[in-house]
Amino acid sequence: MGANCGCGIDPKAQTAGNDIDCDSYYTERNLNEVQEWLNDLDLSQYYENFIDHGFDRMDIIKANMKNNTILKRIGIEKIGHQMVIIKSIEKFNEYENENENEDETITNISSTNGFIDRIICDDEPLIPSW
Repeated sequence: MGANCGCGIDPKAQTAGNDIDCDSYYTERNLNEVQEWLNDLDLSQYYENFIDHGFDRMDIIKANMKNNTILKRIGIEKIGHQMVIIKSIEKFNEYENENENEDETITNISSTNGFIDRIICDDEPLIPSW
């Protein structure tokens, strides 16, 4: 029986005859994310273009697709399709940046004897000071 490695796979599903490899799990999950993204854009015909050129994870795609140069190099020639892909990536990055800013709003957590006695978020206490 496999140990729980933190990948989200139920250790009970990892039996002697049914071992599930975490690397395979993540690879499949990443490939599914790319495929779902392209499906949502109605551009699933480009799935192999991305995968064959090593763009098999959304974080790689989001970090590297800043303009149409790479899209052309991987065989996506239609300008309209390039624009849809680039706009989608820009929206992903904007959304992630907004969420990072929200995470930074917690500015102070103090603890006494293991108990949180004050959390200040945007200068407003979430838990009253005692």
